[in-house]
Amino acid sequence: MSLGAEHPALAGRDVELAQLLAVVDDAAAGRSAMRLLVGAPGIGKTALLSEVCRLTASRAEVMLGAGLPLTSLSVPLLPIAAAVRSWARATGGTIPELPRPAEGTDHVVVEFDAWLDRLCARRPVLLAVDDLHWADQSTLDLLTYVLAGPPERRLAVLLAARDPTLLKDGHPLHRWLADSARMPRFSQTPLGPLDRLGTANQMAGILGGPARESLVDDVYSHTRGNAYLTRLIVELLPLDAHRLPAELPATLREAVLQPWHDMTPAARELTRLLAVGAAPLPAAVLTTVSGAVGLPADVVPLLHEAVAAGVLGIHPNGAYWFRHPLQAEVLESGVLPEERRAWHTAFATALEPRTTTGGVRAVAAVADHHFRAGNDELAYRWALRAARAAEDAHGTAEMLRLLRRAVVLHRRVHDPPESRVELLQQVRRAAERAGRQEEELTAVDQLLTEPLDDPLEAAALHVRRMNLRHSTGRKFAGLDDVREAVRLASAWPHSWQYAYALAELAHAEIWHDDRAGEAHAEAAVEAARSATDRRALPYALAAWSMARTMWDGPPAPDWADEAIDAAVAAQDWWAFCHVALWEANALAAGSDPGYTVPLRARRRQLAARGAPHTYVGFLCAAEASSLLTVGRWQECLENLRVALGSSPGPMGEVTARLTAALLAARQGRLPEAQGHLHRAEELYEERSGFLAFEFDAARAEVTLAAGDLEGAVAAALTGVGAPGPPPTRAEWLLPLAARALADLAQDHRDQGTAPSETLERLRELRRVHPVVLHDGGSVPRWYGDQLAALQALYDVEWLRAQADPGVGPAWAEVADRCAAVSLPWDAAYAACRAAEAYLTDRRGRTRGTAWLRRAHEMASSLQAEPLLTELEDLARTARINLSAVPGPSPGTEGRPAGGGHASSPLSGITAREREVLDLVVAGRTYGEIARALSISEKTVSVHISHLLQKTGTASRLELARLVQRTGRPG
Repeated sequence: MSLGAEHPALAGRDVELAQLLAVVDDAAAGRSAMRLLVGAPGIGKTALLSEVCRLTASRAEVMLGAGLPLTSLSVPLLPIAAAVRSWARATGGTIPELPRPAEGTDHVVVEFDAWLDRLCARRPVLLAVDDLHWADQSTLDLLTYVLAGPPERRLAVLLAARDPTLLKDGHPLHRWLADSARMPRFSQTPLGPLDRLGTANQMAGILGGPARESLVDDVYSHTRGNAYLTRLIVELLPLDAHRLPAELPATLREAVLQPWHDMTPAARELTRLLAVGAAPLPAAVLTTVSGAVGLPADVVPLLHEAVAAGVLGIHPNGAYWFRHPLQAEVLESGVLPEERRAWHTAFATALEPRTTTGGVRAVAAVADHHFRAGNDELAYRWALRAARAAEDAHGTAEMLRLLRRAVVLHRRVHDPPESRVELLQQVRRAAERAGRQEEELTAVDQLLTEPLDDPLEAAALHVRRMNLRHSTGRKFAGLDDVREAVRLASAWPHSWQYAYALAELAHAEIWHDDRAGEAHAEAAVEAARSATDRRALPYALAAWSMARTMWDGPPAPDWADEAIDAAVAAQDWWAFCHVALWEANALAAGSDPGYTVPLRARRRQLAARGAPHTYVGFLCAAEASSLLTVGRWQECLENLRVALGSSPGPMGEVTARLTAALLAARQGRLPEAQGHLHRAEELYEERSGFLAFEFDAARAEVTLAAGDLEGAVAAALTGVGAPGPPPTRAEWLLPLAARALADLAQDHRDQGTAPSETLERLRELRRVHPVVLHDGGSVPRWYGDQLAALQALYDVEWLRAQADPGVGPAWAEVADRCAAVSLPWDAAYAACRAAEAYLTDRRGRTRGTAWLRRAHEMASSLQAEPLLTELEDLARTARINLSAVPGPSPGTEGRPAGGGHASSPLSGITAREREVLDLVVAGRTYGEIARALSISEKTVSVHISHLLQKTGTASRLELARLVQRTGRPG
């Protein structure tokens, strides 16, 4: 499982794909069935049907055909004939008689069904027909006849057609569906548009990596999850694009306007007018506007024509709008500027009477039309009126949009009663309520360039800017702003602004390992409690808890409820998240299974309060990180889907991306892992400087998975040497560096060179850093046991680097210790190394077999594919039976060598030795090798002796492991 998909068009289609594959599975078991896939054009039906055919080609006879949009020509059974002939060309099979034009099809239907019977008796059959809505009546009749056939034959029929609601009345498919739906072995799978996350995954597949969230928002707002339109709009964009270009691709314009060109000129002109209207509108409004701008006033027949053509749809309230919003965008872009201004003015005039009863949308529509018509004075007044209406209706995002426009128009309006500062203050508050941190930061920056009369207001803005710069990746815990805030507010020591500034100064100082933060945190709590306004209290208590947790031992948990209550009362969701994280940190380490319990409770409380997804998604991502560490990867994946299902803001996205990168790397999806890591690094400027995020550990692990051993060492040591407190996941940095160095030492030995320089590097690392890093503060028992397990992992890598022959028991101990403290990924890795070490020693086969099976079970539960591949290769070579080992070793897919040495001990072997070596790797015995190569067992023994001498290995198992690490010769 992953956040992405193997093919971009299949992103987010796991459920539908499973339903279609289940029909084929049932057919293979002797249960014939037919399933129809229905959806809008471009939704992904063809890609899904093609994927099912590809996945089942090895176990069934697959026939795929499609209907064609013929207008003046009718070809009987066209999609069936195409499917059968394509199958015959691919397989050389004999096909039944097919009809010629103008011939009857009755006898063909019967003979075709009988032919299917014979074919199904030999092997399961999949008959797939795409674009069924273009099929003729004879094809529908044949499918009905097939559906009524023997239920026990091994036949699966999969069909794809447009949603029947999009077809004209009287279309043949309507009656066929009504008849088929009554038959017991017929079912339907509706295929709706992709959600935002599915669209993001599709875009990642097209672009070659995760797209920026701003681009995902832009594309999703345009395509509404239509996979075909998404592909057209994205395929020519660069990976680093922030937004869509102003001009849409010509192929996209042609695709969305295809049915529009078939309408009469008058109907096309009316739809252009509706596109300028920019929202679903009733016929009455269109009648008024159409008459006002000189178009036909009788719009009802034209609207009916557009509906029949599939261009417009009718909303439940009777309003008319385009079936896909891109049609409106394309049509609107083709309207001349003079025409557009006149039409917008007419819409504003027609809609004004409806603002008394139409709610926010009506008022905002008038504001938008005046703005687009260039009526600045009216646009400004209506924007403010609409913003107030949106605020009353709790439409924060709409309120923010309109207020931003008012700021733009403010300079164009003569003597407005509102000041620019007042408008910017409203924008900042609206952005905060909406969770739009980038927009709020822009407003704060603008406010701090304006003359502010109130020093306390300026102080609060400086603190907020520090937090926003932190959360948007611009500067980690910046001290300049909070120091300025303390200076500005110091004359009012009993104000909430002073307590707020002190609290966040303490917060920043603690991150910079400045013990002054402890005193400032205590002073902030005292100041916050003495202030009349309690909005600084959650910040002060969180800073106090942070100081205690980092330096003196975590406080009792009773402080958190008081802090959360104050944050909720102030509707300050940043403060809520701050408290929630430090409450969890005070109770347990992030690697403790109990860490997610308080975090999940607070996340649910936050969601129940209606907080923006920016904050809910951030807590969801933080929870996912902990879930991954303790091996609950399915729950982790669900949390990542929630976090990335809507834009979680930069901080939430970085947390989610780094966790997703680690999960993908561990489960063998390296390109996906690299894409997530690249996206996280793209979002945050300082990267390693952001100690609250696991940049260094994630980069080291992904780089190690890619086989770049030197890069992995460098990434891990960057985190080890970072100033201030250790970064998140610091505990793994030294074990990862030691692992990469041990791999480098093994590479040297595999290439026939001495690893002395690498061993010296590792020896020096252990001299300078003899103990694994930990996350600061006191060490509770569980966390201490985890640190001891990771220390043992760090130590045993040194033994592996030295090729210590007796390292098996040490690896076994590490595996047991990691498993006992809920570090299953590390336990599975250590168990694999224990199996390898024991099996290399002939006397350790019994223990090695037991550890091999245990490691395989661990890796299987984690779906750790790279580890599973290594274990299954080892099992084949050692001739140990594992149910998950499916046949010959992949051999050539070993880990890329990281040492960069040109020579190899395998390069000098002969062609015959190469043949023997292949069979050794596959786990064959001397006798089996002799029979396979038609030589004697004694000759096999001689060849293997030569191979051992040339490679410097001591046994067949060591020889096979050498090949698996470095790749087969030749």
